[in-house]
This record gives sequence, structure tokens and C-alpha cells, in this order.
Amino acid sequence: MSGQVASLEQPSSGVRRLPIVVSAAIAAVTLLLANLPGATLSAPQDNVAPAIEDAAATELGRARQVAQFASSYRPDIDPLVQTSGGSFVKASNYHGVLIQGVRYFYNLPGHLSFDPVGRGELTWNDVVVKERIQAADEFTIVIYTIPQ
Repeated sequence: MSGQVASLEQPSSGVRRLPIVVSAAIAAVTLLLANLPGATLSAPQDNVAPAIEDAAATELGRARQVAQFASSYRPDIDPLVQTSGGSFVKASNYHGVLIQGVRYFYNLPGHLSFDPVGRGELTWNDVVVKERIQAADEFTIVIYTIPQ
């Protein structure tokens, strides 16, 4: 092949190449995520649950406060923690949310969830369901506590 320039073949019609801007964005996100575990390893791991200081007056209100943790990510009060399997999940999903000394958990039926029921440590017969909240057409959030 001396003196010849190899030509780049066009991809088959079913394959599309990403624009360079999209490729660069993917690379940047990959680098960010590669560095994320180093930051999250310093997050408290020992049964640390986010706490709500200003508790709602009703059980439904408290359930809605817990549901906010399921539907949003706030690393300042709900850091990522590492599971024994190596996954990083929100502390609220793994350890629950403390409200007035009561630990509330949330489960997302039909979706991956790391609460005690989702991990298979407990069954629905072992917990007290406080509320089922339809978060969107796609999923329901079940809020529960574990009896003492």
C-alpha cells in the first residue's frame, strides 16, 4: 500500500455516525461519571438517612415529602452511597428518610429500587404502607415504614 491512501468506507445505510459535538458531549459526560465514584466514596455509608426537619402535619403530607426524594436528586442532602454490589444509589432509597424519628422508605414497583422491599430483605407483608402516590403515568411511588 505504499503511496496509496486508504479510503474510509461509508457506514452501511442502517448505521449513522454521531456528529462530533455529540461525540464530544458523550466523552465529557463519560469523564465526569468516571470521576463521580471518587466523590461519592466519601459520602456517609453507615445507615445515614436524609432527615426532614420541617415535617408535614399529616401522613399524606409526610408521604409527599418522602416522594420528593424519589422524584428528584439533591446531592447536598441525599448523597449517593455504594451498595454491597457496587452500585451507587441515593441514600434516601437505600436508608430511607427520617421524619420526626420515623424512618420512611419508598419503593418504585416495576422499577429498580434499593429499599428493603426492593432488595428482598422484607416483603410487603412485613411493612406498613402509608401511601401510594401516582408520580406520573409511568410509575407509582409506594411510601412505607417498618413496624418496630
